[in-house]
Amino acid sequence: MCSAESCSGTAATPYDRCLAHLDREELDRALADLGPGRMLDVRGVVITAELLAVLLGRIGQGLGRVRFDGAVIACDAWFSGRRFQGDVSFDGTRFLGAASFYGVRFERNASFRGAHFLGAASFADALFAGYAVFDHAVFHRDAVVSAAEFTEGASYEGTVFAGYACFDDSRFGRDGWFRGARFRQVVSMKGTTFHRDASFAGAVFGGRAWLGPMTVARQLVLTRVRSTRAVTVAAVATRVDCAGGYFADGTTLRLRRAALLLENAVLVGTVRVEGAPRPLPRTCEQLIGEDRQALVLSLRGARLDDLLLGDVDLSGCRFTGLARPDRVRFSGRAGFADLPAGLRRRRGWPPVAWQGGRRILADEFTVPFDPAQVAALYRHLAAALLPEDRRTAADFRYGEMEIRRRNAPRLIERWRLGLHWMLFGYGLRLRRGLVWLLILMLAATFATLTRNGVGSGPTRPHVAPGLRSTGH
Repeated sequence: MCSAESCSGTAATPYDRCLAHLDREELDRALADLGPGRMLDVRGVVITAELLAVLLGRIGQGLGRVRFDGAVIACDAWFSGRRFQGDVSFDGTRFLGAASFYGVRFERNASFRGAHFLGAASFADALFAGYAVFDHAVFHRDAVVSAAEFTEGASYEGTVFAGYACFDDSRFGRDGWFRGARFRQVVSMKGTTFHRDASFAGAVFGGRAWLGPMTVARQLVLTRVRSTRAVTVAAVATRVDCAGGYFADGTTLRLRRAALLLENAVLVGTVRVEGAPRPLPRTCEQLIGEDRQALVLSLRGARLDDLLLGDVDLSGCRFTGLARPDRVRFSGRAGFADLPAGLRRRRGWPPVAWQGGRRILADEFTVPFDPAQVAALYRHLAAALLPEDRRTAADFRYGEMEIRRRNAPRLIERWRLGLHWMLFGYGLRLRRGLVWLLILMLAATFATLTRNGVGSGPTRPHVAPGLRSTGH
């Protein structure tokens, strides 16, 4: 440690004081041995503009490991265009002025854990060839990380972005972790690419958030996020998990090829979930294997005010436990599953029964399921469907009656609903009613003809007694 009073800087060899407390001659002597592959250690040192200029000259010679842990850079720090050939550590460093790492090449690992950037910070066009760590760092003003490349991925866990945060067109060669991050103002990730996972679990969005158009090769995690302003997600991904999230009014999830989970999410105001029929701009679809329509896997336990679902596959979606299903609206065609017509196995007697084809909810065939809840879901969703989806609405009302019939607590109720099903298809199967009407008409006609003697063979004319034929 530096022997100077109130200084916690690392002493420079061969002196007992840090670089900041050496005169110019001593400083030159202390830095004379620095060269390619050597370590620069300025931990805890208060770095002035003059000292930083000297150090930057040495860094330009291609040093090995560089340690700025706990240092205070009391001026604007311009590292632009430098190359760090060894591991770099700025853990706990305080940048009192602006910090520019524009175009910097970090050829090994770089750590900014717990660093404070009191001025604007730029990592635009920077290359991180190793793993980059910014956990619990604080950006007090704007942070620009556009067009940066994180070859081995990066971690921003618990990082605070007090100003504007821009990650446009950045590329994460592996994972990008933003778990528990705090975005207090606008955040933009347009054209960002994640070659594996992108996690925002537990993140807080205090300003407008533009997450995309982005590409996530595996999973985009938005579990337990909190937003006080609208979040726009436009993503090509394999899976998008929003379980337990709190999304503000105006939030839009525009997805392509992705499977979405919204279990136990809280959706305030109007929230839109849309499938993107065409490729999103600034995305890389070849990272995603299967070309499919965006689908919603689960809305179980979600609480919502107004949810609009448009052009998404709902064939495997679970709705059980959804609060206020009457607030769900649909745009475009609702892609529910089809139950084909045919013989089906059943419990009881007879062991098989004919099942007519219809649109169904996946909840009906989840074991076990709550009949009352699923019947209510059919009723509410049938009312929410658009007029052009009359067939689906009729199938949902039919499904409600089927569940009521199969799970009626009293035998007389089951018989009554069974008769209603057999004769009229619950009033929803017009052809069944017409068939029974035709059978009834044929039976009535046959009975009438039989009663009048028609069809009993030829009959002889009746002649009154005493009358004879005259031969004329």
